[in-house]
Amino acid sequence: MTTTHAPTGGIANVIVGTAGHIDHGKSSLVRTLTGIDPDRLPEEQARGMTIDLGFARWRAADGRTVGIIDVPGHERFIKNMVAGATSLDVVMLVIAADDGVMPQTREHLEILALLGVQSGFVVLSKVDLVDDELRELALEDIRSLLRGTFLDGQPILPVSNVTGAGIPELRAELERRVAAVKPRPSEGLFRLPIQRVFSARGHGTVVTGVPLSGAIATGDEVELLPLGKRVHVRGIHAYGETRSRATAGHSCALNLADIDYRELHRGMVVAAPGFFAAATLFEARMRHLGGRSEPLHHRTPIRLHVGTSEVLGRVRIVDKEQLLPGEEGLVQIELEEPVVACAGDRFLVRQVSPMVTLGGGVLFGAARTHRRRLKEWHIEALEQRELALADPLLQLRFAAEQRRFEPFARKELAADVALSLGDTDGLVQRLLQDGSLVEAGRGLLLSKRFADEAKAAVKAGLKACHKAHPLKKLIEIRELRGKVLLPETTLTLARELMVAEGSVIEEGAPGLLRLASHSPAVSVADEKLLDELRAVYATAELQPPTIDEAAERLAAPAKKVTMLLELLADEGEVVRVGVLRFARPALERARSELIRIARAHHGEVVIPELRDALQTSRKFMIPLLEHFDGSGLTVRSGEKRFLRESRVGGANSAAPS
Repeated sequence: MTTTHAPTGGIANVIVGTAGHIDHGKSSLVRTLTGIDPDRLPEEQARGMTIDLGFARWRAADGRTVGIIDVPGHERFIKNMVAGATSLDVVMLVIAADDGVMPQTREHLEILALLGVQSGFVVLSKVDLVDDELRELALEDIRSLLRGTFLDGQPILPVSNVTGAGIPELRAELERRVAAVKPRPSEGLFRLPIQRVFSARGHGTVVTGVPLSGAIATGDEVELLPLGKRVHVRGIHAYGETRSRATAGHSCALNLADIDYRELHRGMVVAAPGFFAAATLFEARMRHLGGRSEPLHHRTPIRLHVGTSEVLGRVRIVDKEQLLPGEEGLVQIELEEPVVACAGDRFLVRQVSPMVTLGGGVLFGAARTHRRRLKEWHIEALEQRELALADPLLQLRFAAEQRRFEPFARKELAADVALSLGDTDGLVQRLLQDGSLVEAGRGLLLSKRFADEAKAAVKAGLKACHKAHPLKKLIEIRELRGKVLLPETTLTLARELMVAEGSVIEEGAPGLLRLASHSPAVSVADEKLLDELRAVYATAELQPPTIDEAAERLAAPAKKVTMLLELLADEGEVVRVGVLRFARPALERARSELIRIARAHHGEVVIPELRDALQTSRKFMIPLLEHFDGSGLTVRSGEKRFLRESRVGGANSAAPS
C-alpha cells in the first residue's frame, strides 16, 4: 500500500461490471480496457477461468477513475457473481459471437434485473472468430433475449479482444454511461458489505467492498456486523492508491486495526457503529421468475443473497397461497443466520438444490414477528411498509410501530431506516408534532398507536382488579403489573398519560391507582359492618386486633373484614403497619408522643418512656418503630433511635452517638 498522488479527476462514484456465460471473454475485455488482469488467484490463471470477483480500474477521459468488477460466469460460482453484481451501476453483458446466448447469459440477465441494475449494454465478443452470417445469427438471438428486459433497445457493440476491433466504440459508450449515472450520495450512515478479506504483510487485516451509503475516513471507528466488534480504520486504499477517505460507490480496501482477518468473511458488514442490527426475519415484495416451471410454495427452502451475504432460509408468502411463475407477492423471509440489510435493499432468492434462481425483489426492512397468512390487516400493513420505501417519514412511523410496546431511542430508529441522526431528529420532531410518536421519558420514544394500546391494557387491568376487589378503592401498581404484561417504562408512560387526562386517579402514596369511574360497591350491610370496624379500631387505639380477632368480635367472615379494612385504608381512616392496622388518630398520637419525647432527650427516642406514654406493649411498639423508620421520621444508630431531624445539619452534635 504505497502512497501516490490521486488522479486529477478523482474517483467516480460509479461501479461498472461484467456479466455473462463462462469463457465469453469477460476477463479478457477488462484486461483490454484497463491493462489489469482481474483474475488474481493462481487457480484462475492456471485454469483460465474466473472463480471469484476480480477488480480493475479504468481511467475515463475526464481523468476520473472508475471501478470495474469482473464476475465469474460458471454456474457453480453464481453466489460470487451476485456478491459483485449488487454493487453495479453499469453492466456490460458479454456474449461470445461463436457461442451466442447460453444458460448463464440468461441467468445473469435475470439476476441483474432482480438486483435493480438499470444501465447497461451488450458486448458481442470474439467477432474475429465468426463470419458475417454467424455474427448476424448471434445478434438476432441476443435481440430476442433482451426483449422486455432493461437492456431492450440498448446498444450491442461487436468487439475483438485479439484485433482491438470495436474497442474505441466500447470506450466511448462507457464514457457516455459513466457520465450519465447519478453518483451515489456520500451522506447517510456508512455501510459496506464485505466482498473479500485477507491479511496484507505489514498492514494486517484488510477488507474490500463497495460502500452502499455514507463515507469513511482514516481513523474512524466502525462496527463489524453481525460480529458486534468495534475497530478503527487504520488506512484506506482505492484504485491502486492510498486515500484519506472513501465514499459510497468507491471500490475500496479498508485496513482494520485490532481484528484478526480469520474472524471475518464475505457477507459481513462494516458499518457506522451503534446504528445497524442484524436480523433473521425480513419483509419484502418478491417476484417469482416467469421462466420457472413450478409455483413457489409457502415455506419453500431458499438461499437468500443480499449485499454480499448468502444465507439459508425459507420464504413465507403472506398475501397468496403460492406464487405462480411471473407473479409477485408480499413475503417474509425467515433466515437461519442473522444478516444486516436495510429497507430498499435488493435481494435474490435461489433454490437450495439444484441451485437455480427463483426470484427476488426489494426488502421493506426487518420484522420482529411473523405475519399471519392471508389476513387482511397483515397484508395492508405490508402494503403500507412498501409505500413507505419512498417516504422517510412513513418509514420512521412504521419502524416505530414495528417496535410495538418497547420504547426506543432516536439512534435505534435511525438504524431501522438507515438514516443519519441529524436527518432522523428532524423527522422525529415532525412525528412528535403530528402525534405519531410520544415521549416515553429518559430520551425514549413510543409509537402513539402502541401508547394507546398500552393505555387500553392498563384500563382493562384496573377494571379486572376492581372486579376482583369490589370493596377496594385503590389498586397497587405491583398488582396491576401482574395483570398487564408491559415493559416497565411503557406501563409508567401509560399510567402518567391516563392520570394527566383524568381517566385514572392516583391517590395517597405513589402507585395507588383507580379508574376515575370506579367507586367501591358498599351495600347497606357492609356500611353497618364498616361502622362497627371503625369503632373496634378506634377503641383499641395502639393495641389493635388482628384481622382474625376483629372478624371474631364482629362475627363476620375474615375475608369480608379484610376487604373492608382495605377500603378504610384507601380512605385513609386506618393505616397499614406491617400485618397490623391502626386507626389514623391513634397513629398520629403515637407520632406526636415520639417527637415530644425525642426532643426532650436531644433527639433520642427513649423507648420505655414512649411505651408508657402510649400505654402499649412491645408487641405493638416494634411494628410502630419500624413504621416510623420506614417513613423517615426516625433513624436507628446501634440499639438506639433518633429523630432524623436531629441527625442532620447542626442538630447532629446535640444527639449522643
